[in-house]
Amino acid sequence: MVGVVGDVQVAALDADSPPVVYLSHLQMPENRMTLVLRTRIAVAAVASQLRAIVKSLDAGVPVYAVTTLDQQLSESRAVFSRRFPMILCGVFAGAALALTLVALYAMCMHEVLTRRREFGVRLALGATPGSLRRLILNDAVLLGAAGIMIGGIAAALLSRSMHAVLFGLSATDWRVYAVVAVGVLAFAALASLVPALRAGSVHPSVAMRE
Repeated sequence: MVGVVGDVQVAALDADSPPVVYLSHLQMPENRMTLVLRTRIAVAAVASQLRAIVKSLDAGVPVYAVTTLDQQLSESRAVFSRRFPMILCGVFAGAALALTLVALYAMCMHEVLTRRREFGVRLALGATPGSLRRLILNDAVLLGAAGIMIGGIAAALLSRSMHAVLFGLSATDWRVYAVVAVGVLAFAALASLVPALRAGSVHPSVAMRE
């Protein structure tokens, strides 16, 4: 016995590592071998140098299937079985976010159109266009914050069902929740930007005539 190595996931990401024995190529020769290299230069340059070295040792040994570790992981069935459900979740989450932005934009625009008289009175009494813009933005951010609170509670309750498709990551990672919360608030402000600018451009005389 030469030594003991650490566990290696050879079957699935969530399966226990079975007992494995590594034998010398001199004890049990095979018709192919896998060489693993760590390098900082381009893969093509490494492959050409490797072929030259192998050719100098034995011209009859071919060097093929030279890939990077990232390519190996992306082509792994174990990784794909976990990654594909997450891709689907991401697509549906993006669609839900897009629909939410459209709905939030429509709500803010409807608020601006239905409160034109109020905005005209506010401007006539000394309000500034900037204060009207902040009013619309604050309403949108409050809606986004309410959605974050409700969504955070629902996500915390439903996160247990996500353990089956996660590996090496907690379903209740506070950093993920923080990034999502900041993203939702930013998109809420972005969706309300055009209605807020329109609210600030209301002229008092036009609003009062309407």
